[in-house]
Amino acid sequence: MRLLRRTFQPHRRGAKRTTSFQANGCWAHARRKFYDAREVNSEAFEVLNLIGDLYKLERRLKKASAGEYHSMRQLHAVPVLNDIFVWCWERREKFLPNP
Repeated sequence: MRLLRRTFQPHRRGAKRTTSFQANGCWAHARRKFYDAREVNSEAFEVLNLIGDLYKLERRLKKASAGEYHSMRQLHAVPVLNDIFVWCWERREKFLPNP
């Protein structure tokens, strides 16, 4: 099972892992990096638009049942997430620092 939470939690340092939850990152934090990058590279707008599509979907599904929420996210969010992943992968050498 995946649980979205803030990844930086200083009050939980040293706490034992008691569940099988997998932490996922927050789109607000990822979006901020692309937002900051837009001034340097206009390509960042492409990802900002894709993240915006994810936000729009979440707003539409706010009152959906759990089953509808899951199926609609699979149908609409997964392709957008794949597009974001491909965008990042194709540009990794251009934007990431050399090891």
